[in-house]
Amino acid sequence: MPWPAWYRTDEPVNGTCYISSFDFPRAIAKCGRSGQAWRYQHKWTTYCPNRKRTFKAIDRLQPENESQFWEVMHAAKNAGLNPPTSYAELFLSCYRSPMPRVSPRSPFLGYRFGGWQQTFRGGPSSQTVYQYDLNKAYRWAACRGLPDLRTARQTWDWQAPDAVYLVSGMPCDAIPYHRTPRGFVHMVTSEERDALGLTNVSGLTIHRGVRFSKSIDLSNTFEGIDSKFSPAIVSRISRAFWGMWNTTTAPEIVSWKHGERARQMTNPWYNPIWSAFITSRVKLRMNVFRGRMLHCFVDSVHVTDELPTGTMPGDWKHVGTYKHFWCRAPGQWGDGEYTLKYTGRGSIIMSPYGLRK
Repeated sequence: MPWPAWYRTDEPVNGTCYISSFDFPRAIAKCGRSGQAWRYQHKWTTYCPNRKRTFKAIDRLQPENESQFWEVMHAAKNAGLNPPTSYAELFLSCYRSPMPRVSPRSPFLGYRFGGWQQTFRGGPSSQTVYQYDLNKAYRWAACRGLPDLRTARQTWDWQAPDAVYLVSGMPCDAIPYHRTPRGFVHMVTSEERDALGLTNVSGLTIHRGVRFSKSIDLSNTFEGIDSKFSPAIVSRISRAFWGMWNTTTAPEIVSWKHGERARQMTNPWYNPIWSAFITSRVKLRMNVFRGRMLHCFVDSVHVTDELPTGTMPGDWKHVGTYKHFWCRAPGQWGDGEYTLKYTGRGSIIMSPYGLRK
């Protein structure tokens, strides 16, 4: 994709123009519906009317302002990259995943993983409550070693190290962040089995098991990212890099050469095995404090005791102390009556009590 980059313009200029995804139909019409476009989950992401011009969705980079946008562009150009579509491209500029000839991912296709979001004790709390975030949680989890898929071997041994399984017959409360009926098929890592004390579960059925003899260390990859990009951009890459491994969804290519035609692509980076290990490590780290947790949300916890803190990935960071904490639901909490605190994007006015008639 060509340089230079342009901020929020669909004028007929050469280079890469970043515009809102909602402005793509107008840009496509201006260019006479020529070339090819990419659409992801019904939203336009990229349009190439010819080899000299490209339109990309600025929504994927989510800059807070124009200054932040140019910071990303300068970092990409200094690293010798084309104008990026997303932060995943910046990550891939420093790492290429070795792919096995026969993929062990196939038995686990369709599995996706997310953060642990739960309210343990709702309503107002009479205790002092402390909020902590796990520094660069998914980066820390990825740098602890991920299975090398090229060394996969089938196993039916429930005690095998460095393994991942599809099992049923698990008690409904065996995995605190994934409570399901006993007949439900779980995807369980060997680390979860050991940390949660599941080595001697009775009535367990193993549907498929894969063990690995070697692992891949991403520490050097992130060291390269640290050296190429500013801390603000590194922080965004650390939050976004693993999403490409956690979804089967991929863009569709739309062309107009012989009328409008769309072709669905596949996601070559989809890796449920790596996603399972990364997300479970963060959840297991939080599970240590389950008896003291009032609320958790992905990589953030509200606890009744102080935790040791640090500045390295995987260390806890103190965010706040609350004397009048209350929680209504995952991501909906506050300090004091009608005082809003929230987790995630957006905000709403809430009280510690339900709506009153």
